[in-house]
Amino acid sequence: MKEIFETLKPIKESTGLDIDLYSGTGSLLFSTDGEKPAYKYKHHAANEFSDGIISDTDADVTYFLCKSAPQGLIGVIAGSNNVSRNYAVMVSQLIEKTLLGSKIAVDKEERFRLLFRGELNKLQLESLKSGYRDASFNYYVLSLVVKPQQKMSDIISLLQTVSDSDDVITQMDDNTVAYIKKCGGADEYSSANDFAYVLHENIIEELRVDVKISVGGTVHKFDDLVSAYRNSMFAYNFGSMLDPNSGVYSYKEYVMVKMLSDIPKDSLAEYFDTLLDKSSIGILKDDELMNTADVFMKNSLNISETSRNMYMHRNTLIYRLDKIENATGLNIRHFNDALTFRLITMLSKLVKK
Repeated sequence: MKEIFETLKPIKESTGLDIDLYSGTGSLLFSTDGEKPAYKYKHHAANEFSDGIISDTDADVTYFLCKSAPQGLIGVIAGSNNVSRNYAVMVSQLIEKTLLGSKIAVDKEERFRLLFRGELNKLQLESLKSGYRDASFNYYVLSLVVKPQQKMSDIISLLQTVSDSDDVITQMDDNTVAYIKKCGGADEYSSANDFAYVLHENIIEELRVDVKISVGGTVHKFDDLVSAYRNSMFAYNFGSMLDPNSGVYSYKEYVMVKMLSDIPKDSLAEYFDTLLDKSSIGILKDDELMNTADVFMKNSLNISETSRNMYMHRNTLIYRLDKIENATGLNIRHFNDALTFRLITMLSKLVKK
């Protein structure tokens, strides 16, 4: 946007001619006359511009189309005679030249990368957004993070094999990829989390790589994509700290963590001391017991399911749960105690953060 403004500014200064610029969908991007448009605008679709120019004699304005911008770019200047047409051709050619040398002409992956980094200007944002105005806008928003020594290219190749043309796969850096997955209709998955778990299993089986998948949620508006991606990265940052053995993190599971992280650390330490006696802190350093408790809670406090998943005899599992209860006074087979124990583990890591 800045590049185009700098291109049009000298024209206004030398001729006094105001120029309004609209996205292909009719949204005002800027006017050399200020924040409000200089002329009354009547929207024209790109296919109406047979030669790139439309003269409106009733309104006494001339419209011109710039095709280099995705979804098109429409300008308006005063007058509807041949002089105005010549001006329109000149201005459109200047803008086209600017567009070809700017980031507006980048591919879809790059545009989404800029979107998630907050680097799109207004023109680029409107151009990208204009391609996603479908009433059935439904996407899962995920982020995948792999360890530095592992190849991201293998992850991206696998994602491409399970993706449709509406999906977006954008590598954010050497270790992170944003994955925007179209959902709904005949979609076989019940939720973004369901899809993430299936995807994680497939990646582990096919590639044998250490990957963490974080779920930002399901979005129904283009404007919610950025916040959902940021939520997925929040889930990864806290999930990898609180549940390092898990392969999938969901933002909704860490909303409580987000709330707690806004509380001063001194206050968190007081809450922690209230919930757990100092003599019992050692239980939190027992990796075997903590992993057992984590799997048990992830399996909805179901002893049989946990035993199967951990390849552990149920009596061994019960023994470990009893050991946790003896140390903390919390029987995590009961929901309220399990919730308190989960809170204790969160506070323990937040206080140390």
